[in-house]
Amino acid sequence: MFSIAYRFAIASVILFTFLLITRKRVKYSFADHRWFMLQGVLLFGLCYWFTYLAELQLTSGLVAVLSSLIIFFNVIFGRILLKHKIEPKLLIGFAFGLVGMMMLYKDELGLIEDGMSAIKWLGVAVMANVVASLGNIVSLRNQGEGFGILQLNAFGMAYGSILVFLIGLFKGDPITFENTSSYILSLIYLSVFGSILAFYGYLTLLGRMGPGKAAYVSLIIPIIALIVSSVFESFQWSLIAVTGLVLVLIGNWLALSKKKIPVGKS
Repeated sequence: MFSIAYRFAIASVILFTFLLITRKRVKYSFADHRWFMLQGVLLFGLCYWFTYLAELQLTSGLVAVLSSLIIFFNVIFGRILLKHKIEPKLLIGFAFGLVGMMMLYKDELGLIEDGMSAIKWLGVAVMANVVASLGNIVSLRNQGEGFGILQLNAFGMAYGSILVFLIGLFKGDPITFENTSSYILSLIYLSVFGSILAFYGYLTLLGRMGPGKAAYVSLIIPIIALIVSSVFESFQWSLIAVTGLVLVLIGNWLALSKKKIPVGKS
């Protein structure tokens, strides 16, 4: 928990330093900060807490499959909270992508043990995506109000790190920091590439493409992970895995193409 707090705290400090050097706006009203805090608590706090809790009990492959649900939640919450139209082709693409993901990670899905414990942790993993989706919607609302992504992330990551730090204290976790080069370099990597650059890119897509299409990145990231694993580790591409990859790519094409898919009679 404290490593998550360190990660976002470092990212926030870097962002604020950049904003001050470039003389960007950093002063906002109390009302604005409530929205910054809400985005940070959802997107950089609770989302990560729930995800890591789930990954302590479930395989990373299963969590990756469940993470694709954020596309569905983004579409639904976008409709309910922001009045965005639901594009049928996006839901069809999501269906292809979800089936493809299940095929890619079929071996890990088979490791699920029966019982209420498994159901509980599956629920925690799903809740992580519900929270992340709501964070997406709040970010989209904030961008619509004219707030810059750098400012939103600087304040949001600060609030998120504070929340996670307090959760760690409340849980009674020991405050630790590994004074090793591997740990420090990992923190720097996650702070710069995994937080500052990744969320700037993702939230920019969110503002330009909408919550449904932007969230489709959740299906692409696990594929990249498998490709890296096949090069550096021992992942073997079976026929069913390749088929799953093809389905994900078809779903991606359906979701992001500009062509409209006719549904019913006009």
